[in-house]
Amino acid sequence: MNQSNKYRAFVLILLMLTYLFNFMDRQILSILIEDIGNDFTLNDTQRGLLMGLAFALFYAGLGVPVAWLADRANRKNIIAAAVTVWSVATALCGLASGFWSLFAARIGVGIGEAGGTPPAHSILGDYFRKSELTRALSIYSLGPAFGAALGLMAGGWLADQIGWRLTFVVVGLPGIILGIIVFLTVREPKRGRFVVDKKEEIVSRSFKETFVSLYKQPAYVGVLGGHTLQIMCGFILMSWAAVIMIRTFNASTSDVGILLGLGILFGSPFGMVCGGFLSDKLGMRNARWMAWIPAIALLISMPFYLSAMFVTNIVIMAVLIGLGGFFVAFGYAPGIGIVQTVVKPDERALASAILFLTSSFVGLGLGPVVSGWLSDVLRESYGQSSINVAVAVTQLFFIPAALFYYWTSFKLKDHSIRD
Repeated sequence: MNQSNKYRAFVLILLMLTYLFNFMDRQILSILIEDIGNDFTLNDTQRGLLMGLAFALFYAGLGVPVAWLADRANRKNIIAAAVTVWSVATALCGLASGFWSLFAARIGVGIGEAGGTPPAHSILGDYFRKSELTRALSIYSLGPAFGAALGLMAGGWLADQIGWRLTFVVVGLPGIILGIIVFLTVREPKRGRFVVDKKEEIVSRSFKETFVSLYKQPAYVGVLGGHTLQIMCGFILMSWAAVIMIRTFNASTSDVGILLGLGILFGSPFGMVCGGFLSDKLGMRNARWMAWIPAIALLISMPFYLSAMFVTNIVIMAVLIGLGGFFVAFGYAPGIGIVQTVVKPDERALASAILFLTSSFVGLGLGPVVSGWLSDVLRESYGQSSINVAVAVTQLFFIPAALFYYWTSFKLKDHSIRD
């Protein structure tokens, strides 16, 4: 491997680590929420608000303007600043005195994380050729799987040892160091360096012009629908899985963190890499495979997640969640790869931001709240198992998610992922 490829690999791994910290700081609340809820006397709707809307409110709203800036300004500086902000805000969660102060701290986490992913996607689009990009994105997208697993495992153990307040501080502060490393070591690449079609020359357009251009691309719109429902189903399950295990099996926080973390660790990362590599390989023959792969994978994942809600053994539940996570992750990178290959170079960050705005508001923001509310409604009929039923109902949305990707496949006939 020559020096150029070594540096590209270094940047890819470093950006993957920022994504890891992103998800660790985001996901750790799910393993702590039962202890927090008991301390603050919260119902499931309030717990859903803290896990979802509090984070997603500004995360979704700021993603677009930050990404529009990233299409015009230094992207690695934006990422470095974002990592620092969300890390400080995570540590501040440990100082919360009640629902509203924790809600405010979670808003801070969302504000910081809004500046993480879209600029990173844009940078990777200028470090890797189109035929390499889905694989690079699949490696970058290992961050959520490792981050979620680490957050659950470390968070669960730390909570039992030092309490949920100090756990937030211990998990949050190391991200500041990572932000400094990104600022000092990542070189900003030339924008659009791999563009071979002269029609795609880099131009400076207004936000409105870029926005309209994106929505004129059917493949982008199709991924937008499929990805949003995919994220909603997956995030609802991951938000409530620890709570379900604790309530159903009366397990300790540390045991749940280890089991659930291992389930994710042995499922999602492998699915992410396999999906990315298979998409690149098959996409060279027929670009439609980039949409067929997530459509098939999501339909396969649904029975695993549904079954996990009603099994009577905690280990089997963790295994089923891991298997479901494998197939959900299998279909993740191909969809992102479609976005980064069909939009223009100066639209990449904004395209990612709009994608994440929609999926964040619906999936991350509303998903846990609606499922928590449904759990409260069903409490009288199902007791503490109401959250199991509420989460199971939401997993049926994998079906329309798969249909969106299938529809997208018919819009890829004029696109190629060849360089």
